[in-house]
Amino acid sequence: MQALKALVTGMGILIVAGMFLLGYGIYKKAEDPSFTFFKLGDAPQPSGAPSPASQAPPLATMAPAAAPTAPPMPPRAFGRAVIPLAAIDRVEEVEATGDRLFVRVSRGDGSREILVIDANSGAVLGTLELRDGR
Repeated sequence: MQALKALVTGMGILIVAGMFLLGYGIYKKAEDPSFTFFKLGDAPQPSGAPSPASQAPPLATMAPAAAPTAPPMPPRAFGRAVIPLAAIDRVEEVEATGDRLFVRVSRGDGSREILVIDANSGAVLGTLELRDGR
């Protein structure tokens, strides 16, 4: 019976300590969004392993407040990029998101496309053809 009382008392102390640490962590995170209890990711990488900067995490698993972010790199000049458009084609809209440009084009034959362009290199990454759903 004494062992059971000691176990319950010890577990109660652990619960109170955990609640205190949780409250403290929430308070510190509200003051400084970059606050963490433990500095994860500072461990040295093995010589043959790729660096974390070269591995892009999946977008679905990225949390803006928790994921460490590298300082943004200035855009590199790429000179002149030629995007193939005919004289009768018309650029309808251009939108920039991150390092991608999305250019909506109406072709002379009535078709519509979205060109996906890498803003760092000027290369056309792909073309999305827009068709009627019929």
